[in-house]
Amino acid sequence: MRCPGMHQNEADDNDDMVVIVALSATSASNSTPIPRYGFAQQATFGISYFWNRALVSSGLFGMNWFDRIDNHVVLGALPSESHLPMLLNQFKVTTIINLCAETKGIASACEQHQVHHIHLPCIDFQVPSPETLELGVSELTAVANSNKVALAHCKAGRGRSASLVMCYLVATYQMDLMDAQKYLLSKRRQVDSHLSQSVNIRAFYENVNKNNRRPAP
Repeated sequence: MRCPGMHQNEADDNDDMVVIVALSATSASNSTPIPRYGFAQQATFGISYFWNRALVSSGLFGMNWFDRIDNHVVLGALPSESHLPMLLNQFKVTTIINLCAETKGIASACEQHQVHHIHLPCIDFQVPSPETLELGVSELTAVANSNKVALAHCKAGRGRSASLVMCYLVATYQMDLMDAQKYLLSKRRQVDSHLSQSVNIRAFYENVNKNNRRPAP
């Protein structure tokens, strides 16, 4: 087993093809329908996904498919079924939170392996709603309190899922937004460096206790 700060250094070249679905999803947080994805959106998603795989697989930029953020949270890109053995055996993941609106991810495979799969769909290139952030942080906190491990992912693990994990850091360690941003970038270098400026993340931050700061994990 690797140390708590271990990284998954490259995408598996033998990964199963990720199925991109044109779905009309419903957010678990507020029952708001997610717009149906048409051909153009699916094509954009596919191109972006495989470009991200190429960047990670090249090893030139120090990017990883998955990165451990603390003892209970892993942040990463969209997993395929072939990633499950590594997620289960190396990272000890018991819960997967998928923030992609454009794909259902590996929900069926998770069910077969008794991994709790949670779908909190958010449109690509957008920050999750405050309600989704609150629900996602609640799920991550429950996993941490049970001394288990959760993977939060979107397509590339740099925007939507990183937003959720930033809010988890703020809530769990009482970090301010800049400290949370710096810490997240120290763990996963491809995270969007401007997340701390998001209106939704700042709204979440204003609703948590900011008076009792604890050290970073």
